[in-house]
Amino acid sequence: MNSKVLIIYTGGTIGMIPSEKGFIPDPDFPKKIIKDLGQIKDEQIPPFDIISMSPLLDSSNMTPADWNKIAKVIDKNKNNYQGMIVLHGTDTMAYTASVLGFMLQGLNNSIILTGSQIPYSQVRNDARDNLLTSLIICGNYDIPEVSVYFNNKLFRGCRSTKIDATRFGAFDSPNYPVLAEVGVNIGLRKKRSFNIDLREDLINDKLKKQAPVYYFEQDEDERDYEVGVLRLFPGISADFVYHILQPKLKGLVIEAYGVGNGPTKEKNPEFFKVLSEATKNDDTVIVAVTQCLRGEVILDEYATSLKSAGVISGHDMTVEAALAKLYYLISKEKLNMKEVKKLMQKNCIGELTDDE
Repeated sequence: MNSKVLIIYTGGTIGMIPSEKGFIPDPDFPKKIIKDLGQIKDEQIPPFDIISMSPLLDSSNMTPADWNKIAKVIDKNKNNYQGMIVLHGTDTMAYTASVLGFMLQGLNNSIILTGSQIPYSQVRNDARDNLLTSLIICGNYDIPEVSVYFNNKLFRGCRSTKIDATRFGAFDSPNYPVLAEVGVNIGLRKKRSFNIDLREDLINDKLKKQAPVYYFEQDEDERDYEVGVLRLFPGISADFVYHILQPKLKGLVIEAYGVGNGPTKEKNPEFFKVLSEATKNDDTVIVAVTQCLRGEVILDEYATSLKSAGVISGHDMTVEAALAKLYYLISKEKLNMKEVKKLMQKNCIGELTDDE
């Protein structure tokens, strides 16, 4: 039986129209969706409502404050809808999907993020199919987690990453199987595993019902910590890294070479010294993910490993998931940095593959 779905329009290419300045969000997009999809008579399509966020955003302008706004809309409507679809720009969709996975863990609703490479307003587009199929999946299947639907594939949100700027197949899940593949039929993957220890330990002891939504309490201007990303490159200097590792920076994702490699202590001692100084008293959590699209960080593999500088492994997390997880854990007042460091290496919502 179909269940009602809420579509949340945040902005992005999917709802844009051309203007003298280029494509801009269309405030009348929800009305056009209701008119267009309302004409389709098919029992697969569930009843739905659609609302707009204000202001509408290009996803390049997304901030943690906007993550809060999206989560609040979902939280407010969680008891009235089987699931919700978040229409979002593609540029930062994987970041939003990852962080919502942490913020909304414990909810029983199906949450699907989707968008498009070409606006719905254009004659040739991928927008209509992405939205229509997301609507069918959301209303007819029970998938109680945050996911991303794009180009006939449904991905776990915290495993998704944008891989192509122009093709319809803009997203992939390099280190985790897709949740569903859509062709003539919708092939839903039956077994989906993820660990709920974090929910039980930190959010709701003896979890018996939907856990409360977690919000970032501070706006960017008030936040007393920073989280960032640093991609290693040949010739990177200690001075360059030093200017990034300032006291307010509490979490850093390093996009390392291969399985977690970087300049050796013998070759670049000052680089190693800067990293070691930042991590020695657990003042900053530095986690390594790989620059490669697939694979994982194994810090005991090579002599060039960053492990001796206090860097910890991000295993096979995407950079988006690692950054989202740092934001989430560091913002939790009850956690100290040692606990953050421990949990960064633990599978919490399916964001990384257990070594066990």
